[in-house]
Amino acid sequence: PEGFNDEELKLINELADDLAYGIANLRMRIEHRKAQEAIAHLAYHDPLTDLPNRTHLHERLEEAIELAKRQHHPVALLYLQVGQFREINEILGHQAGDQLVQQLAGRLAGAAKHELLAHVGEAAFALLAPNVGADDAATKAQRSLRGRREASFHVCFGVSSRPAALRRSS
Repeated sequence: PEGFNDEELKLINELADDLAYGIANLRMRIEHRKAQEAIAHLAYHDPLTDLPNRTHLHERLEEAIELAKRQHHPVALLYLQVGQFREINEILGHQAGDQLVQQLAGRLAGAAKHELLAHVGEAAFALLAPNVGADDAATKAQRSLRGRREASFHVCFGVSSRPAALRRSS
């Protein structure tokens, strides 16, 4: 006979309904996973610079300190702050201030190869440098800030390190 009988058509329709349900369920799960990933990203990254935020830095700093203790290596934390940022925002506007922060973030990120660079304040950044002492960290910060001088602002930085002097006695 040509075509499908009623029983076969009923079975085909049930299979089609099951397949449609499965596809819809799969799409919903994919969208849900993407939303969870976006929420996790927002929880650990700054929306202006897309750099890790203070929460992410804090978690990684704790891990780095524990690892430095176990391996008897130094770890440094640099704090960089754009000086007179409020004046920049007041005179040039918040959009210009945001652009300055984004440009500085890009510049610092380019210099931070194996370190974690985080945007931790309005115009403040922190650089977590494992296996780096205070002197090397300060030199690295100065190098990353050198270069173009067309902008009329200054950046202050401070360095804190955990020394590698904690060695096991033999």
